Formats: sequence, C-alpha cells, structure tokens
Amino acid sequence: MSAPMSVATVDVGSTLAALARTIDSEKLGAVLGLATLPAPGDSQHPNRGSALEPVELSGDQRYEPVDTLGEGGMGKVAAVWDRDLMRELALKQLHPRLAQDGRALRQFLWEARVTAHLDHPNIVPVHDMGLDQNGALYFTMKRVRGRSLAELIEALAALPAKRMAEVDCCHRCRPQDDEDPLLLEYGPRKRRLRLFVEICQAIAYAHKRGVLHRDLKPANVMIGEFGQVLVMDWGLAQPHGEGNPDGAGEGDDADETPLQRLMPAALTRTGAIMGTPAYMAPELIRGEPLDERSDIYALGVLLYELLAFRLPHEADSVPALVMRITEGEVVPLSQVVPHLPSSIVAVVEKAMATDPAARYPNVEALLEDVEAVMDGLTPVAEDASRLTWVRRYFWSRDNPVTAGLRLVDLDLTGISGVALGVALALGWARGFDNVVLAWLLLSAALVVTPGISYFKAMRAGHGRFARQRERAQQG
Repeated sequence: MSAPMSVATVDVGSTLAALARTIDSEKLGAVLGLATLPAPGDSQHPNRGSALEPVELSGDQRYEPVDTLGEGGMGKVAAVWDRDLMRELALKQLHPRLAQDGRALRQFLWEARVTAHLDHPNIVPVHDMGLDQNGALYFTMKRVRGRSLAELIEALAALPAKRMAEVDCCHRCRPQDDEDPLLLEYGPRKRRLRLFVEICQAIAYAHKRGVLHRDLKPANVMIGEFGQVLVMDWGLAQPHGEGNPDGAGEGDDADETPLQRLMPAALTRTGAIMGTPAYMAPELIRGEPLDERSDIYALGVLLYELLAFRLPHEADSVPALVMRITEGEVVPLSQVVPHLPSSIVAVVEKAMATDPAARYPNVEALLEDVEAVMDGLTPVAEDASRLTWVRRYFWSRDNPVTAGLRLVDLDLTGISGVALGVALALGWARGFDNVVLAWLLLSAALVVTPGISYFKAMRAGHGRFARQRERAQQG
C-alpha cells in the first residue's frame, strides 16, 4: 500500500481550500497527509469578510445517487442529483478500497485536474471534486444523455447492407418500425465526417494546451441526445510540448507547469504502454517518445471505423494485433468499402501511416483535408506525391498574384488537370494571411479549371476560408 499523498507530491492545496466548505476538512487532511485546511470562518478563507449572506448547503449529502452508469477496476461512474444546484450530474468515484493508495489517488486526481483545465465545447466539463462520507475521492462532471460512439458504430454495423446503403445516400429516409431515428441522422457518410471533425477540434484544442489524450477510441466519445460530441476519459493524458494546460501566460504568477508536477510518474515513464491496443500508434506500442502524431494515428483508426464499422487490423490475439500494427498490416479501406471515394481513403491512410513522419504534422492539417473531402475538393493526402515538385516551385514565389497568374497559364485539361488545379489553388491560398485574397484566388483558380462552375468554386472557397479564419481567431 502506497503512502498517503502530501501537498508537495500532488500540489492540491489551493483546490482543497476551495472545497473546504462542503467536505470534512479533518477527513480530507487525514487521507492526503495535510495538517489543516482553512475553514469558512478562518481568516485565510477566501470568503472571509464577504458581504454576502451565508447560504445553507447540503454538505456531505449534496449528491443523491440516481443510477449506476458504469464500473471499472478503480471505481464507478454514477448519475447523481445535485441537491444544491438542482440538476443531474455524472459522479466518478474512486473505489473505497483505494482511498489510502497514493498511486491510485494521484492517478484519479490527475484525470480530474487535466479534464477541468481543458475548457472546450467538445470536451466533457468537470464541476466539482471532494471526498464522500466513506473517504473516497470523487469528481462530478456533465451528465451526457445519449450513447457512446462505440454504441453508434455497433448499431450502424448491425443494419442490413441494403438498408445502410439507403440511409447513406438519402437524407430524408423515414425510420422503419422499431428503428432508432438516430441511426438515420448519423447514417449518411457526410454526417459521420462532421462528427469526426468535432472530435478533431477537441483534440486540436488539447494539443494547443500541451496535452495528448493517448486513449482515443469510440468508447471514449459520447454523442448527446441533441447531437453534441464530447471527448471523455482523459486519465491517460500526458503533457507535451510547450502548450500551457493551466492557461498561464508570460508574466503570470502561476508556477511554470503545475499539471506536469501533478502527473503520476507511471504516465511519463519511457517504455510504459497504456491504452487500448487496437488504437495505439506503433511508436506508443514500442514505448518510444510521443507527440501529436500519436493521437493522429488513433484519429485515423477512429475514422476508419466510422467509415467501415470495423477495425483496420485483423487479429485473433493481442500479440498478433500488436505485430500487425507495428508492421503496418492494415486491411485496405477500399477493400472493405469498395465504393468509398479515393479522397477519404487517402486521408485515412495518411493519418494511419506507420511512420509518424508520413502522417499529418498536426490535427489542423487533418481537419483541412477532411473538410476538403466534405466540400468535394481534393485533399492534400491524395495529391501529395505528384504535386510535391509543383508546389515547391510555386511556394518559392512570394507574390500571390504571380502565383495566381502562373496557375491560369497552366494547361489544365482532363480529370487529372482538375485535381491538379484545385490542389494547387488550395495550397497557395492556405499560405495567405489575407482571407479575402485567398478566397478570391481560390475561386478564380477553380473557375479556370474545366468542369467546375463559378458558383460552386465561390461557395467552396468561402466556406473553407471562413472555417480557417474562425479557427485562427479561436487559437
């Protein structure tokens, strides 16, 4: 049994002080090795001297159990009723038998803290943390009513092939008897791609904050009853790069990286393999250093599963699965879904490349290609090889007008010419800070490409760069 945690080990003094009004200070101090905590009447308490009238809260009886949502080796997740705020939440609780296990406490506390610091519409929010009457650590979060992405994929896979074809191509299908209407909503491939885009947005945000998820899989993505997408279970997340999960900028008084000090050593140890094997990147399995591209590999597996309703690797045992992943033995997506456009197949293959250097450099690049596919344009992944020399030639020209004129002078004929022109226009337009100029250049470039109408070009250009500008403003 590990020794109880101390403030020096987990750096939770400020958090516990804020919780002192609603939890037993002596009990909490005993579990975490703290001498005392400021009480509501103490001079050090943040509410000391407040002009507000005292409010009587429920204390230890605040959360009333409603239902069990899930259970695992470290504890369980339950639906609870918050008597103070009069709402239903999800409460994740550490098992009482682990209440004195320092390693388990640190792991549980890490998950609560890192999730709470990732404030994004597609990441489940954490509301509260404390100890229950039995001394077990818990935290509360948003209760998501709906289903996991794993359940949705399983339900879609169970549809007869003929019915799935109807759902995939028709946006106005009516549900048959005893058929879930949600299947019709997510049956069309474009709708599943939109869902994937929201997952990518959550991971891109986490990467900017310096956090890798490391356990991306359909079971860790929830789809709410109103279509909201939430990425869950950040317990294996790992700090990475120069992002600041605590949001402290230059000149702030906060310590340099509080979450890195709080993170359990087991999660940072080189060679430690944690996660779900089917979604692990080859370098994660080999215990090598990780970066954003490890999560991108998992996103590629997830996208493959969203399109094919099955995993990309065939194996009858975990060792065989690990071998196939590390050697890059993947069942071709085009073989599983014969009529799938080659553009989206290229995106999946690039995201799942065995060599990290061959993958997308970041989630934003993956997002751009998925959105290009949704707009009916050619993604970078599909034309990367044949356009490398051309792009290098034009990227060396700093003047966007010159680049546009060069494109107009090209003889773009036939299907390959269409793809070439679109890809070149997108490549140039991405490099311009002026969104309006980029939009106009892209539109003009598409117009001179045979087979693409002016209005379609304008619509595609406007939508694409409006999204890029919105992401730039959010970043």
